[in-house]
Amino acid sequence: KESAKIIERWILQYENKKSSASVNVKCRRSASTSFHTLYKKSILMLRSLYSTLRLLPAYKLFRDLMSSARIRMYNLGHRISSFIEPFTRGEEAHMHRFVFTPVETSSGLLSLSVLYTSSLLDVVDGSDASTLLVPHFIPEYVGSPLAEPLKRFPSG
Repeated sequence: KESAKIIERWILQYENKKSSASVNVKCRRSASTSFHTLYKKSILMLRSLYSTLRLLPAYKLFRDLMSSARIRMYNLGHRISSFIEPFTRGEEAHMHRFVFTPVETSSGLLSLSVLYTSSLLDVVDGSDASTLLVPHFIPEYVGSPLAEPLKRFPSG
């Protein structure tokens, strides 16, 4: 029996605005400005999305499993749904939320958010968890300028 664990849940929503005559007049007046602003905000959202993806647990898990050749032990997958299955209170307590700045268009609002697990220890079993820990910077490491502040290192 396989057990599925949700590492990340992405929510993409588009809320349609109610159309009115005042909105249409306003849109015609500043169409070029609004397209330029929409483009800038969309690019900003996509850049933020790309950067955030690299910081979230699913990417770290995938990268670590690929580097250790243990990817075959796990089945990482995705599922696209038009509705949201609610988490239990216990599951949601272990999740963090990040909300991107919504992008307002002439016809609605595009919003993106992610719920992600705070710990990968729940996802993998105990024997694999030690290899998935994030490396820590050790300031007193041998040869480090922080450990031996008076020692000079050759430049270039």
